[in-house]
Amino acid sequence: MAIGGLFWAGLAPAQSGWEWWQDVGEGARERHDVYLKLGYTRIDPDTDSGELKFTDPTKVGPITVVPQGAFPGSEVEVRKTDLASLTLGYMITRNLGIETILGLPALQIDFDSRGSLQERSIDPLGLVGPLAGKIGESKAVPVVATLVFYPWPDTRIRPYLGAGYSYTYTYDETITNRELWLDPRDPDTAPDFDVSDEWAWVAQLGAEVDITDKWFASVDVKYLDLEIEADISNVETAVPILGSIGASDSTIEVGINPWVYTLAVGRTF
Repeated sequence: MAIGGLFWAGLAPAQSGWEWWQDVGEGARERHDVYLKLGYTRIDPDTDSGELKFTDPTKVGPITVVPQGAFPGSEVEVRKTDLASLTLGYMITRNLGIETILGLPALQIDFDSRGSLQERSIDPLGLVGPLAGKIGESKAVPVVATLVFYPWPDTRIRPYLGAGYSYTYTYDETITNRELWLDPRDPDTAPDFDVSDEWAWVAQLGAEVDITDKWFASVDVKYLDLEIEADISNVETAVPILGSIGASDSTIEVGINPWVYTLAVGRTF
């Protein structure tokens, strides 16, 4: 009898994936729980660049060498980057939480030339060569806060979706392209570079999987509708015989619009 029972138990259908997914997870969170996630984050910008615009004409004597307005076909691109990240979350209810993600360390934004900027001089006299490669860089601290909804808070795998806002603080902006330095050997002769601090809305989608009653793994995707403005000012150009002249300030608007992918391990407290 015992052998027959074991035989039929062996033939019984295994637990379906749907039933396993619906099982109560050991790590189900309660109201007021706090959680931390330490992860690897890739920031992949979907760059949408405007044209470089000069605020005033640049003249050598009576001759205009760089007209006011846009430099046709000019664009910049922001590189993708990887960094460690820390997420702190708090459960308002069993279904609703609020969390913030911080980059560790600060993110570096690299601005690369595209289009006519890397193909030809920005002035007809060729006083400044094509701006091939990287134009400049900036450090940034993006702080992202989202309201997160868990439709099935008790399951072993917990999908979630969220929405919120981010604020990106920038500092240590530097023009690295020597073509824009007054003296190509001296970085102190680089023009001033300023990248705006900006707010952006955020959409979020992800899932967590219980490892133990306190530990879990997570995968998370965010999209930020982020647009910035980069300004180059106090540009000086060396002109044969005449020496140095001041060139027009310029500005470019860039939609960074990054996708932010994060793999993390977390713990509930």
